[in-house]
Amino acid sequence: SPQAKGTTPFQDIYEGTITESALFELSKRGSFRASKEFFPYQNTLYNEARAFCTLAFGSIASCSVSNLEDSEAIRNLYALKMLVNAAKIDIPTSFPWYKSYISWGLKHKVISVDFTKKTWITRGEMAELTWKIMKNKEDSTNSL
Repeated sequence: SPQAKGTTPFQDIYEGTITESALFELSKRGSFRASKEFFPYQNTLYNEARAFCTLAFGSIASCSVSNLEDSEAIRNLYALKMLVNAAKIDIPTSFPWYKSYISWGLKHKVISVDFTKKTWITRGEMAELTWKIMKNKEDSTNSL
């Protein structure tokens, strides 16, 4: 079973989990916060989602979703859209708009079917999603 305290400075992240791996890889690009707690089960706020996105893709300007306040929780589909767009991944237009993002996410194994059954995205899930999209982008760039 996972043990507390692994390769991250957070006391509430367990060693051997995908969240730990994601946070470890993302932390190579910058820091998250000074706290000893990460609170992986709390819903991700918009400003936190933008911080993850900026760590992964470098530009806060490309990490945005219209009509959201910084202190508002971000829906999982908007988080997916923001990250995919910031990674400059071409997604075809669909109706409804999120259908093509879900198709891409499932095809590239960055989301699971369970992702579509939820509304909100936790901080741990946001770290994992960011890392998976970042890895997918790096892998597809390296294979060219």
